[in-house]
Amino acid sequence: MKTEAIVASAGIGKRLKSTPGVRKPYLKISGKPILIHTLQALSASSAIDSIIVAVHRLDKKRCEGLIKRYNIGKIKAVISGASERTGTVSKALALLDGDTDIVLIHDGVRPFIGRALIARAVECAKRSGACVVGVPVKA
Repeated sequence: MKTEAIVASAGIGKRLKSTPGVRKPYLKISGKPILIHTLQALSASSAIDSIIVAVHRLDKKRCEGLIKRYNIGKIKAVISGASERTGTVSKALALLDGDTDIVLIHDGVRPFIGRALIARAVECAKRSGACVVGVPVKA
């Protein structure tokens, strides 16, 4: 079964009080932008065939450069997101291959997703037709 991932990362992170002019996906953890950690985790999963990344329209070239710099595989497209997440996801869904069976939609600033969780989500979707992943809130 063909599985494609959509990474929604077009937001500006209004609620986050960070460095002015730096959108949340490009804040660094251990020297790398958060978005790169996310893309590396998804790309490393054997359960995922390709990835569509949606970023803020002003960050498209920046994201493409980072993908190249960090040699991220499985990237099918980098697109400009819409003004709201639903529009962003809709734009990405329009790019899916006709033979795609499963679509994972993941927030680009949630970098700590592991291969095991990705594989379990894909297996759950195969069995049930859909799957929602949640993790306990950290206090």
